Amino acid sequence: PLDQKPFGVVMWAFASVGRLDIAERMYAVSRASGEERELLGRELYDAEEVVVMDSVRPNGAVYHALIQAHAYHGDLARSLRVFQDMLVGPTTWTTKAKESTEALKPTMVAFRAIFLGFYRHGTAATSPDAVWTLPRLLLVFQRFLDLPPGARPKRTLLFWILTALWRTSGRDADVVLDAVEKLQERFGSGK
Repeated sequence: PLDQKPFGVVMWAFASVGRLDIAERMYAVSRASGEERELLGRELYDAEEVVVMDSVRPNGAVYHALIQAHAYHGDLARSLRVFQDMLVGPTTWTTKAKESTEALKPTMVAFRAIFLGFYRHGTAATSPDAVWTLPRLLLVFQRFLDLPPGARPKRTLLFWILTALWRTSGRDADVVLDAVEKLQERFGSGK
């Protein structure tokens, strides 16, 4: 049976090779309880012979891995759903001192994964079936700007944000410059 750390590693392995169906099943088991968890656990075992210990719950590493995998493979809706799950919790994690259960805060790691998805899949297309579009990116970007005080993005993250904006805006310099101004206002000039 998989406990917390091996669970995250195995889930990431399935997700990274494109088996998001199995990664999602594992995630569903980790979020469920009672009879629902037993049923989902049996289905997971029948499909892949994976057994998840009852103590396993989503933690930051699990959320980040699944957000990143969905974004990498182009599934914005699922990436954002897992991000939302992370924010509304509850999430259980154990430190040396205690076990804690509460919602997690937005993280640079989660935002980086989503912005990389916009860089990878972003389009300036305005067709109804376009997903990774500027309006959606701007919504995520606004949430990013709302990070708690003290949050400091790395330069590489800023690069992915600006590159994604460049791509989804159809290379509109005004959109990118507006974002630069907002980033400087929120996080400083990086000096």
